[in-house]
Amino acid sequence: MKKSIVLFTVLFLLLGCTGISKKSLKNEVKKNIKGNSYSKYDKMKLDNSTKLKGYFFDKSNVVFVFDMSANKENLEKSLKKDTTISTVSLAGSFNNWKPNDKWEMSKSTKNNVWFLKKKITDIAIPGNSGQPEFAFYLEGTYQRKGRSRPTEAWVKPSDKLEVGYKFNDQWADMYNYVILFDGDNKDVIAKNDKISRIIKSKYISDYEQANFREVSTGNIKEKTLYRSYHPFIPSRKTDPKKSKQEQLRMEKVQELMKKNQIKSIINLTDGEEISNDPRITKFYKTILDEKNVLLAKTKYSIVYYGSDTENFKELMKKVVNFIIEKEPPFLIHCRLGSDRTGVVTAVIESFMGADWGEISSDYDKTNDVGMGEYRNIKLLKYSLENLYKIKINSLEQKFNKDGYEYLSKELGFSDDKINLFYEKLKK
Repeated sequence: MKKSIVLFTVLFLLLGCTGISKKSLKNEVKKNIKGNSYSKYDKMKLDNSTKLKGYFFDKSNVVFVFDMSANKENLEKSLKKDTTISTVSLAGSFNNWKPNDKWEMSKSTKNNVWFLKKKITDIAIPGNSGQPEFAFYLEGTYQRKGRSRPTEAWVKPSDKLEVGYKFNDQWADMYNYVILFDGDNKDVIAKNDKISRIIKSKYISDYEQANFREVSTGNIKEKTLYRSYHPFIPSRKTDPKKSKQEQLRMEKVQELMKKNQIKSIINLTDGEEISNDPRITKFYKTILDEKNVLLAKTKYSIVYYGSDTENFKELMKKVVNFIIEKEPPFLIHCRLGSDRTGVVTAVIESFMGADWGEISSDYDKTNDVGMGEYRNIKLLKYSLENLYKIKINSLEQKFNKDGYEYLSKELGFSDDKINLFYEKLKK
């Protein structure tokens, strides 16, 4: 906004000095706000399908469109009565769901339509669906008792938009918009949306119910490494159906920890406060008191979108050192056992000679648990490609050289340390 004011001031001075017309001035201001010209889009007659989807392609760009008329039903539900919208911004898998000035949209001069143009390469970052996902974030004001008050809202896709062009948000009771490229199949996305809503009550085994399984891909020896749901801290208390199954799931995790004689735990979701949590089990507390629990709290955004950051390097240093120093069997867990657990386990598997087919198959098993969640394999692929600065092109692709170089050059481990790590896990 400040840049726009400065620009207008400069052009106003030019108007006085050079005789530029007011019409030209208006067009110049419009052309330069945010560095993009949207004049050609003002003249376009957008079809209703485009308005509902919220975007269209223009050569190597995606042009996002927020049209008030296409979103009227949800605006009435989301905003206070008589709200004046001042800002429409974009949030999505490509900006960590954080709207800011770089993602603020420009309003059309003719209608209640906003535009934002971005390069396809800037937004081609997958969400849980495996496609780029986004939502519109609105800020404005409304009148109350004679005073102007701020308000904000996330706008859901219209009920008229077909599933496949939208996907289950999974964190809130809403959908996200989904971007489809050439070759993408909306019916597959719609099918996965259904999977994301399944809450099972019957399971083929306690292991499936607990999202608890042995990891023995590549050269990892049997009965050495396991992964699971959280043993005692719930994540689904607000949903009665999910909550009931979650309680049973955590009980199964506790039973399986004992059955598989877990000695060391990599906890990716909690900090020191866990030691005083009244829900902690006796078995877990004993392992914690023996200092055999690594409390390596991290985030969904770091493991998926920040695998090339220092934060992720520090996390993996801690994990590798812990495995070197402690005794198996190891258990890795977070809350659901899907995201943080899924990525860290996959990286360890890649160190240990597993190919992409093995790694992706293990990751995908969580989608069969039926806990009202879905994660597309493209998320993990994006993380590993960023980590190793490579492209994954086949199921047979291995990461032996990439893994060794990462341990050595990026994490700074000596050959002796790396060999100790391998020896602890390998067959």
